[in-house]
Amino acid sequence: METLFQEFNSYDDFKVWKEVEEKKEKCFFSQMCGVKKSRGVKKYYFACHRSGYYSSKGKGLRNLKIQGSCRLNTLCPASIKLTETETGNCHVEYNRTHVGHQSEDLGHLALTDKERKSIAEKIAMKLPFSVILDGIRDTISSSGLERLQLLTNKDLHNIGHSFNVGSEAKRHPDDGTSVEAWVNEMNADPDSCVLFYKPQGVTCSNFPLLKSEDFALVIMSEAQKVVLQKFANDCICVDGTHGMNSYGFELVSILVIDELRQGFPGAFFITNRTDEDAIAVFFSCLKSKVGTLKPKVFMSDMAEAFYNAWLLIMDKPLKRLFCTWHVDKSWRKNLSKVKGKEKKASVYKTMRTLLEERDEQVFKIEFHGAMKKMLEDEDTAEFGIYINENYSKNVESWAYCYRIYSGLNTNMHIESMHNTLKNIHLKGENVKRLDKSIQGIMKLARSKLIERLITSKKGKVPKKLSVLRDRHEKSIEMKSEVNTDGHLWKISSSSTEEKYMWNMWHKNAKIALSTVLSAKHAYTNICAHALMAVLNTICANTFIMWPLWCLMLKCSLPYQCL
Repeated sequence: METLFQEFNSYDDFKVWKEVEEKKEKCFFSQMCGVKKSRGVKKYYFACHRSGYYSSKGKGLRNLKIQGSCRLNTLCPASIKLTETETGNCHVEYNRTHVGHQSEDLGHLALTDKERKSIAEKIAMKLPFSVILDGIRDTISSSGLERLQLLTNKDLHNIGHSFNVGSEAKRHPDDGTSVEAWVNEMNADPDSCVLFYKPQGVTCSNFPLLKSEDFALVIMSEAQKVVLQKFANDCICVDGTHGMNSYGFELVSILVIDELRQGFPGAFFITNRTDEDAIAVFFSCLKSKVGTLKPKVFMSDMAEAFYNAWLLIMDKPLKRLFCTWHVDKSWRKNLSKVKGKEKKASVYKTMRTLLEERDEQVFKIEFHGAMKKMLEDEDTAEFGIYINENYSKNVESWAYCYRIYSGLNTNMHIESMHNTLKNIHLKGENVKRLDKSIQGIMKLARSKLIERLITSKKGKVPKKLSVLRDRHEKSIEMKSEVNTDGHLWKISSSSTEEKYMWNMWHKNAKIALSTVLSAKHAYTNICAHALMAVLNTICANTFIMWPLWCLMLKCSLPYQCL
């Protein structure tokens, strides 16, 4: 045993020495018990942090950490005995011999208070975790590892949590209290973004169908209100997403399509229920703020709750569409009803062909024939019954031939928005606290608003326009052999034997190309790319027709329209 004796002028001097010794020996001495006082003399006892026996304080619900307990299940003789006199002088008896563990065992060593405080200050300065980790790991050298250099993202989260820094959303350790504080803070503003709030455990006289255990929060800022009122007469998308908190609450979003065919969130609804009664509360709150909405197109998933609640509160839309992605997902999920791998592939191909058929009369004939064939075959009869019960009476909502010129084909705008929320504004984390989810939602709405402001001041090339320009370049290389038949034009495909047909219609184009001279050029293309709604998506073949249209419209510079 190696024992050293030291003397210090004060307890603070002892603490400085202790920190240096612990860093040098890569260990930590924890105080074993309270201060012993006798006749003005104080005695402190410190033992090696690994000395002692492991005793579980939990209920066995969690496994022990992979590196095991910090305790050795035996005693380590390394210790410090400190005697502080009445005058403040300190006498130290230090046994520095460790037994039963290696000093290089950094996995069981905690960060010092000074190190934790330094990291917390960096987190409070809003430095990204990656920057903090890079700065620490740059200090690694051949002289040996330090505990601080083994820092992980999880450590940073824990430090931020313990110092209550790094999250503006967290107003209280209790999530419910934190959300309540945020709502009260928002309601202090005359233009509050909170339209309705009902926490769990209370009843609501305004909406008696909401139960005491229900949670409801409707969010819509003043900017969202303006955009919703401006574009709600065109297309409305409604969809929900899970995984925003640990309580099973769902985020329901209502989204509109702006003049650049970009999605913009009109309002948000966080709730534990997504049935018709709960969604009706959401739409009622919107109606009280923006009035009755009557879109041309209403798109949602195939569940009836969203649409029925809309009809209950708002005006009936001209078209009700199912999101193609949801339809396809449902078909794939139910292909298990078909027996045989080859028949599954054949049935799915048939349904996709029907889905994408552009001619209404052809669709009716082919759909009737496909249904008859599936129902008569024992291997496909169960799937045929499923299609007949769920899709035969609402073909107008899912078949392409009934959604020509609707301006919308899938709910990808809202899917993209939810992905942006989870992966960017929530940093891809599995968020458990509701207050953090609300903060992410508010940042998303702000981000979308800033994008609109930037576009209005500086301009922006939307994705659709980039695609159009690319197809225009391809059209230059294509053969422009066109057969005309009155108002109907026919052109051969560049890659297949198919022929496509075009028909003139008179509506203003919604995306203006940078060099367009006439804003009143409008067009339709009964080809797979342009037909998908598709007001603004032009395939390469369509560009071949542009000079002819310009001549018919008496445009003086037809080839400069693109």
